[in-house]
Amino acid sequence: MMKILLITGLLATISCTVNEKEQAAEQVEINSNLTTQKICESSLKEKDPYDINFDVDQESRQLLIQIDLDSGSYYLSPNTPGTFKGLLKVNFSENKFITINEKIHVNPVPVREENEWGEGLVDIIRQSTVHSLGYNLKTNEDFNIQGSVQFVIEPKCTLEKIPVTIYRKDGKLNFVRNCP
Repeated sequence: MMKILLITGLLATISCTVNEKEQAAEQVEINSNLTTQKICESSLKEKDPYDINFDVDQESRQLLIQIDLDSGSYYLSPNTPGTFKGLLKVNFSENKFITINEKIHVNPVPVREENEWGEGLVDIIRQSTVHSLGYNLKTNEDFNIQGSVQFVIEPKCTLEKIPVTIYRKDGKLNFVRNCP
C-alpha cells in the first residue's frame, strides 16, 4: 500500500512539473511574440538621434512626417536653396494609384543660418517639425507602394534612408515606416 501511495505521489509531482513547464513555455512564446513586435521601435530609437512618425491627414489630403530631434541634432530643410545632397526627400516610384506633390511644406518654418560648409545661408531644422506633402488619389482601388524618406542628420553626418509604405485598404490611406 505504501508503494502505491509513493508511486501515485511521484506521478502527481511529475504531472504538475510537466504542466508547469508547458505553461512556462507558452508564456515564453507569448512574451517572445510581443518582444518581436517591439524590437523595431526600440532598436531604432536606441541608435537614432531623432524620432520619426508618419501619418495621413485624409481631410486635407496631406502625407505627414513628424521628426522630433534629440538635443544637439539638426538637418537641412527640404526647401534650402542650393544643391545640397542631404536635403530631406520623399521618394516613390511613378504609379497608377497616387500622385505626390514635390513641394514639401515645413512647420514651424526653419531658421536661416550661415552655412558652416561654405558661403551663403541655409535653412536648418533644430526642433520638432512636421513636413507635409499634398497627394492626389488616381483610383479607388486598394494598393501598396514602397518608397523612402531620406535626409542627413547632423552632427552624426549620416544619410538616413527610411523605408516607408503608402497603402490604401478598405478606403483608408495609410503612410507607415517599414521595419528594416
